Amino acid sequence: MFEVIGQVSRVLGPVVHARGVKRAQMLELVEVGDERLIGEIVRLQGDQISIQVYEDTTGLAPGSAVYGSGMPLSVELGPGLIGSIFDGVQRPLEAIKAMLDSNCYTLLVPRKGKSDAYGVLTKRDVIAKVIAEGKDPAKTKVRQCMSKPLVLLTNLSLDLRWVASAMANSRVATIAVFEKGDFYGYVTESCVMDGLYHAMRRAKLEEGVEFVSC
Repeated sequence: MFEVIGQVSRVLGPVVHARGVKRAQMLELVEVGDERLIGEIVRLQGDQISIQVYEDTTGLAPGSAVYGSGMPLSVELGPGLIGSIFDGVQRPLEAIKAMLDSNCYTLLVPRKGKSDAYGVLTKRDVIAKVIAEGKDPAKTKVRQCMSKPLVLLTNLSLDLRWVASAMANSRVATIAVFEKGDFYGYVTESCVMDGLYHAMRRAKLEEGVEFVSC
């Protein structure tokens, strides 16, 4: 049962900030504004929260209500690409080695505390923020070149269309999946395309079959 837990204070694209919040929890499923846009809490500090909204926030304004569910947002997906967990104080040189050794080019960077957000380091981050800028990979820290906050989905029960919407609205190609508080793996654009392709094959391109879990 959704109930009002706070009010929007600022809208920055898919990231919405709210204040005066009561009875909220990290990764909680929320609805925002009169159109009840779906999102989840990705940062919690005192009576203020940051919400990752998975729908178009055009028209959403400060003062709009935030409705809490008291439950985590979830998505039904396969394990995606299981990657490594990498500490933010380590160096990109070590991260590159870990990527090559595991043949996985996405590394999860844990939170520093409960009020912090997860980050992610990808090969694109290394190329664009370290190599292209002429930084020394042996001296730069992972936290200085990672992408943050990382878009998260928890458990495994939403339709794939929500994942595609989250990627499009957040302008990301990778989403981290957590199950019962534990890191489960990644879902990428390739996973979404693969799921769509196999759904179309199974349905023999019949109308009305658009998305399945991958």
